[in-house]
Amino acid sequence: MSFEVLATLTCKALRPLEHRRIQFIWHGGEPLLLGHEFYTKALRLQQEFKRPGQMITNSLQTNGTLVDDSWCDFFKQFGFSIGISIDGPAEIHDRNRFDAAGRGSFAKVERAIRLLQKWEIPFGLLMVLNRTSLQASPIDIFRFFLDLGVQAFAFLPARPDNVSRTGELPTTDYVSPAEYTAFMKGIFDQWYAMDDPSVQIRELNSLVSALVGGTVSICTLAGDCLGQYFHVEPQGDLYHCDKFLGDPHYCVGNVMKDTFPEIRGSDHFLTLVAEERERIQKLKKCPWFELCHGGCPHDRYIAEKYLPGYDGTCCGQSELIKYICEHVKRDAVRNEPAPTAETTWLGT
Repeated sequence: MSFEVLATLTCKALRPLEHRRIQFIWHGGEPLLLGHEFYTKALRLQQEFKRPGQMITNSLQTNGTLVDDSWCDFFKQFGFSIGISIDGPAEIHDRNRFDAAGRGSFAKVERAIRLLQKWEIPFGLLMVLNRTSLQASPIDIFRFFLDLGVQAFAFLPARPDNVSRTGELPTTDYVSPAEYTAFMKGIFDQWYAMDDPSVQIRELNSLVSALVGGTVSICTLAGDCLGQYFHVEPQGDLYHCDKFLGDPHYCVGNVMKDTFPEIRGSDHFLTLVAEERERIQKLKKCPWFELCHGGCPHDRYIAEKYLPGYDGTCCGQSELIKYICEHVKRDAVRNEPAPTAETTWLGT
């Protein structure tokens, strides 16, 4: 991303009055390849264009191979939130993530984790679940993360490219909702039995919080994400979320010529909103809709292409939500002497 695009993006992101909280999420490729200078410029631009009362945060997702003490000093100084991509133990990770010479990167990623721990920088781990990792036991994966001394982690199912047409074979791994649910049930069993609130699993914490009427920390349960998240390409092209990259139907403009209010008011964007509202109407029949709000639009988009028999009436999370609800509700009833009029459960 050139300085011109960076500056224009920052200015236009901070200018609208309705943009009171802005999160810049630096992704890649590998974002640390840009070096300290790029992010120093980015932070200066944020301060230059920041309006009174605006809250700005910066997050960065890295493969960890370039993290060193100088980067940790930078993250600490400027309050970056860090995510590290790690695909499980070395025997799994090194099959998925290796360098140009074919050498696995697990040792470098583990070193990055130790450095972040030493510098006391908050971070979380993200594991992509694909055909290789699904062969592992959820029990072993859960213990692996705990043995690393990490208390915040998340699981992302592999998704194929967006460019294929309906009915075509996936160009990359596709972990179906049923496969993802089966794995996450195993993770939930370990996590719930542990009963340690300091261990945070993004997807599970959000679902449990939603079940008891609390707030959620994951976009896939928030609903109405169109217009709230944008992916920006190096040349300035804007997509609804990075997950839709490559599908021109979800390219909503270019930051070099469009403002965010203009994008949200454009005919193309309003068409996307109308299409999503039509899909949501079918999803409202699900008993868990008030909890999931239709789930992730991209999960449903991929299911339409690659999941035989998908009818658009479920976001793919219902079985996992039901499983978690049964455990949470049973324990709540066990711990309460009698139900109260104020007790409310979302879903059935």
